[in-house]
Amino acid sequence: MSGDSNDGRKPDYEKTRADELARQDKDTKDLEEILNEAKKHALRAAKKGGREGLELVEFEKSIAEEHNGQRKALADEQQKRLDDLALLYLGPPTERDKDRER
Repeated sequence: MSGDSNDGRKPDYEKTRADELARQDKDTKDLEEILNEAKKHALRAAKKGGREGLELVEFEKSIAEEHNGQRKALADEQQKRLDDLALLYLGPPTERDKDRER
């Protein structure tokens, strides 16, 4: 393990948190790419299916609402992972931390 700077010990919290934040950034960008492609294909199919004008606008709004729900679900999952890491590395929040969160 000559290349391992922490000699086999678990990584410190800040390094692990930074890695998690980098992962979350990638996950968020990947989701945006997928949602943009899905929207493009759905709108193209809707136009081919004869939707136009207000009907197309309403369809686009429904896509946006669904995609916002997916973004929120990912953000909630990401926050839970950060909270779980903090609990694992730092232990339960102290009363001072609880007061700061209010």
